[in-house]
Amino acid sequence: MIALVGSTDTLPSSEEKRAIVDQIVSSQTLGRSDQLKAFLQFVCESEINGHGADLNEYLIGVQVLGRREGYSTSDDATVRTRAHSLRRKLLDYYLLENPTAEIRVELPKGSYCPVFTRAEPTLIPPSAPPPPTNRSWIAAAFATVALAAAVGFYLGHRTASPDLPQVLKEAWAPILEPGSNVLVCVATPFHLLIRPGPPEAESKLYRPVPNSPEITAWYRERHDLLPGQRLFMNFGHNSPMYGDVAALLITSRLLDRAHVKFEVLPERVVTPFGMRNRNVVVLGRPEYSRAARLILEKAWFGLTYNRANDGISVWYPNPTPDKPLFLNHPKHRHGLITVLPSDGENGDQYRTIVISGTNSAAAHAAAEFLASPAHMQRLKDRFRAEGSITWPKAWQVVVQSSSEQMLPLDVAYFTHRTIAP
Repeated sequence: MIALVGSTDTLPSSEEKRAIVDQIVSSQTLGRSDQLKAFLQFVCESEINGHGADLNEYLIGVQVLGRREGYSTSDDATVRTRAHSLRRKLLDYYLLENPTAEIRVELPKGSYCPVFTRAEPTLIPPSAPPPPTNRSWIAAAFATVALAAAVGFYLGHRTASPDLPQVLKEAWAPILEPGSNVLVCVATPFHLLIRPGPPEAESKLYRPVPNSPEITAWYRERHDLLPGQRLFMNFGHNSPMYGDVAALLITSRLLDRAHVKFEVLPERVVTPFGMRNRNVVVLGRPEYSRAARLILEKAWFGLTYNRANDGISVWYPNPTPDKPLFLNHPKHRHGLITVLPSDGENGDQYRTIVISGTNSAAAHAAAEFLASPAHMQRLKDRFRAEGSITWPKAWQVVVQSSSEQMLPLDVAYFTHRTIAP
């Protein structure tokens, strides 16, 4: 195997730059993301032609994303959200699909001008490929369809990926070990679905929405309401939060890359007894996840409603002057990662991880943080500075993120706590 160490000693040629851009555009990572492909091609070709310094949000919005001349970038965040998505896709491409690429493209935060770097190959001893395993699969429609339709799928064989970074194995241990048989539980909140229908649709399941001009006007801004139709409410708890779905996809990719067999279930069909003697990843927050509520009761940080924030906040059970009861920030939301061990009946060691957040973007950010080798390495260094020679068995991390339209724009460490056994 060849490990690659980044270097800028020999800058890539224009031909090499265009070749790697073509590879990324035709990759599975970008798939059908036509806007991201066009975005990448435009900014890279501008850099290759010596116009990288001229790239800005307005230019990309008009020439790539079809925004009208004179549009306001302060009112339209499309370019910023697409740039964030492209940065994540580039990380995924080099991490999962082409980890030995010689030429790498990065889109630095705060800039729209790409950076090309060359990696110098360094030979290291080859390792035996891991055995083929099965993996679980959630259909692409999972984000918008009932979770129950995606229960417990197993997928077939896939080409082996390079070994995971050691720091991820340590942070997730023993979940990323072969044979760990992981259960991923996705919580689904109770909700009211507003949908149009003819008057005769009224039933026990379809209750008419109270005659409210505000609700009707709000609906008409987003969908058509045909003549003769009225709005009905349909209650249920089959649909997950977008941030939990994003966390599921990140977790699934990591488990798949580790060749770990796993299954995905909506939490509402899993009893607490069903989580015993098993490695478990819970996605959701206490307000709609019973498992998260029970687990966080044993932890240091929690999540609960905060009137001052008019929403969910991270709270400290033992507030001090420098640690207020609630974490409030006008621009940032907080994600919460909780890792707790459990002992099996035969002395086996298991792990439960709860990935949660004060909103969807924060939960998404927490999953990105936990799956990032760079973030995990810095967290390990923090534990080591506190005297932990090995990775703690029980710990929590609070991350912070600013967001735009449900998507995290950044992910940053905020604080952590080692939980005494």
